[in-house]
Amino acid sequence: MTRHSSFMSSDLHEQASRLLDQLGRGLRWPMLLLGVLLVISTAWSGWHEFIRHATSDRMRAVSGQIEHFSARIVRRAEAGLPSGPGIMVEQLELEFSARYEFAGRGYQASRYSLAHGNRFTPGSPEAQAMSEVIAAWTPGGRISLWVDPEQPALAVIDKRVSPEDSLPVALLTALGGLLTLGLAWIGFRARSPCTSK
Repeated sequence: MTRHSSFMSSDLHEQASRLLDQLGRGLRWPMLLLGVLLVISTAWSGWHEFIRHATSDRMRAVSGQIEHFSARIVRRAEAGLPSGPGIMVEQLELEFSARYEFAGRGYQASRYSLAHGNRFTPGSPEAQAMSEVIAAWTPGGRISLWVDPEQPALAVIDKRVSPEDSLPVALLTALGGLLTLGLAWIGFRARSPCTSK
């Protein structure tokens, strides 16, 4: 009985290995392309994240004066953004302008968040924080802004860079890319049926 179960286990292992080899050979090019795209996407996102962190770190606080503001819900199609299954079709959009001075020159700010700009998913923590801040705004009132000394025209109210889950998502994407590249490599190394003995 033990020898029979051992034989069955070995047979199943050989069948699984053969199936994995066939799958790897058949999908090696798509997996290679997908893996490269995932790795490039992670690197691109990481680079932009690094730039945003560097910008956030050197920003200085200044005072500005509110000129006007409004918040509304817009559909992605109205904003020229893609919509479809699995995509949030509505966004909370903030329109505002504020005047400020830096190094003796006047500028106008119109961007709320360093990371998200002026569009947010309704009900998200970022949207709720924005709503709480603008609830106290009045035209002509004073607000605090963050200005990049190297780009004085860039001023935002919220200089926080990314949500807390951005790093785990990036790591999972990178891991998925490396795993896909590994499967593609196995597929390229797998022996073709005509050469196997």
